[in-house]
This record gives sequence, structure tokens and C-alpha cells, in this order.
Amino acid sequence: MDNSRSTPQPSVLRTQGFDAFYREYHTEIEKYLRWRLRDEDMARELVAETFLIAFEHQDDFRGRLRPQEWGWLRAIARSQMLNCWQTRRTYRSALQRLDVPAPSADPALERIDEIDAAKRLVGKDLLEGLERRQRQVITMHIIDGHDFSTIGRMLGEQPGAVRMRFTRALRYLRFLLSNAKHAS
Repeated sequence: MDNSRSTPQPSVLRTQGFDAFYREYHTEIEKYLRWRLRDEDMARELVAETFLIAFEHQDDFRGRLRPQEWGWLRAIARSQMLNCWQTRRTYRSALQRLDVPAPSADPALERIDEIDAAKRLVGKDLLEGLERRQRQVITMHIIDGHDFSTIGRMLGEQPGAVRMRFTRALRYLRFLLSNAKHAS
């Protein structure tokens, strides 16, 4: 992206099409998300989602200049990032309510905590109350150690859908645990 010119240039999307638009802004959006998220894998995933949304809504873009399209694209990326953070907060909150230790910064320790928590849940037969796909996602993520992108490829789903299925499963498990505590 070239911001060094004094006169704003016409929109790449309007003048050259989506392929040129993607090539023009891909690196900048990835830098922006990587800087904000501090997570290279998540940044790449959100770059893809950002451009997918931009592609799907390119007819809604009303700007005519590069600074306007950059702002529009960055707003889409920011929205995706906020959705990601909300999902992470929901995930951590659900783990906390399930009395599962929050993931640490050390991936090895995080895996040990997740595996231990999963074994406790399996021991309580709580997973039986989940839908088949939810059980698969919980097992593939916590026990087998696959990330959401890998699980998505294996199940033929988008990583965001897998993450949402995982979050809903944790929410349901929390509900079951809460009811079990009140019943005893």
C-alpha cells in the first residue's frame, strides 16, 4: 500500500478489480492483525476471513479513493478481530466455570491442563450429553490436540464454525455441571 503520494489515488477495487485489491492490501492487513493479535496463525486466519467478507460485500463499498477502501478493509478486519476476542473470552469463561484451569502462555502446560480437564469431564460421562459433532470437536481439540483449522479441514467445516461448536459444547457442559452441583 503506497501512502506516500500527496494526491489520493483512486480505489484499486473500483479501477482494477478484486484480485488487484487483494494483492494491494493483503500484506498490510496481515501486519495490522499480527500486530494487534500477537498470534501469527490467528492473524492469517482472520486475513482470509477479512478478504472473504470484503469479496462478498464489495458491491456495498461506496468509496472512490484508496484511503477510503483501506479504512473499509481495516474496519472489516477489526470487526473480525473483535469477534475473535469475544470467542476467546467466552472460551476462557466457560473453562473457568467448568473449573478447568485457564490456558497458560506455555503451550506444553496448556495441553497438560486441557488433557487433565478433559479426562475429568470424560470420567463424569458429561460428554454423552453432547451432540455427535460437539463430542468430536471436544475430543479432537482437547484430547487429540488439533487446532481449530485442522479440525475444520478434517470435518469439512470453517475454523470459526468449529470454534463456535467447541464454545457451545463447553457452555452446555458448564450447564450440566451447574445442574449436577445443585442436585447434590
